[in-house]
Amino acid sequence: MDAQVVIVGGGGTGGALAHDLTLRGLRVTLVERGELTSGTTGRHHGLLHSGARYAVGDPESATECIQENRILRRIAPGSFEENGGLFVALTDEDADGLAGFLAACAACSIPTRELSPDQALRLEPGLAPTLKAAVWVPDATMDAMRLPLRFFATARANGAVLRPFTEVFGVLRSGGTVTGVAVRDHLAGRDAVISADVVVNAAGPWCGRVGGPLGRGGRARAAVARRAARAARPPLRAGGQPPAPRRGRRHRAAAAGPLGRRHQLVGGRRPRRPRGAR
Repeated sequence: MDAQVVIVGGGGTGGALAHDLTLRGLRVTLVERGELTSGTTGRHHGLLHSGARYAVGDPESATECIQENRILRRIAPGSFEENGGLFVALTDEDADGLAGFLAACAACSIPTRELSPDQALRLEPGLAPTLKAAVWVPDATMDAMRLPLRFFATARANGAVLRPFTEVFGVLRSGGTVTGVAVRDHLAGRDAVISADVVVNAAGPWCGRVGGPLGRGGRARAAVARRAARAARPPLRAGGQPPAPRRGRRHRAAAAGPLGRRHQLVGGRRPRRPRGAR
C-alpha cells in the first residue's frame, strides 16, 4: 500500500496535520498504536489560549496564540466553551502593571476589556472581594476529544486513511532516505509495510521511541522528517489559505463523533478568496 505521507501518532498534532495535508491534495495515512486521542491529547487541560499571558514577556508567542485562536474558532465552530478568561490585580503592585499589560495585548492584537472590581465579581463570585482590577481576554475551553475528532473526521472525508491500533515497529530506508514504515496491526494480528515519500513523527512524548528504529541519530532524523513534511506541503496562497482542494473537499471541520460510524459534515463552503489572490 502506497501513501504519499505517513503520519505516526493519532493525537491533536497528527489529526491537524492529516486535516491540513489532505486539503493540500496530498495522500495521507495516519497510524496510531492505540485509540485516537488516547495519549497526551486526551489528557490535556483544554485551554484555548488568547495569548494574553505571553503578551508582556513573549509577544511573538502571544501573537501566534491569538491568530490560532481565531483560526480554530472559524474552522471548528461549536468546539469551544466561550467562557473567556480574567487577569486579576489583587494588590496595588499588580494594579501598577495594568497599563503595560493592556498596551502589550493591544500590540499583539489581543482583545481586552477592563473591568471594575464589581463587574469582575459578578462574572466570577469566587474572586477575592478585595481585588483592585480585572481584565477580560478571549480565552476559551475545549473538550479534549471534540476538536481533534473533527480534524480526523474531516481528514478521512477528504481521503485520509486512519489506522488506530497500528504500531510502528520499524522504519524503511533506502540509503540515507526514509521510504516508509513497518507496522503491526493489533486488531488484525498481522504486520504490514506502508511506503511513503515522507514520514512524519507526530508521536508527542513518544517521538524518541518512534525514532528508535532509525538507529543511531534517530531523534535527529525524526526531526528532519518533520521538517521535510512541512517542506512537502504546497505553499499557502495570499491571506493564509491553502491551494484550492480537489472538488468536494471540505474546509471546515466535520461534526465530531465516533470514527467507526457515519459522519455528518458541517459547513463545507470554500473560504472566500482573499482580495487580490489568484
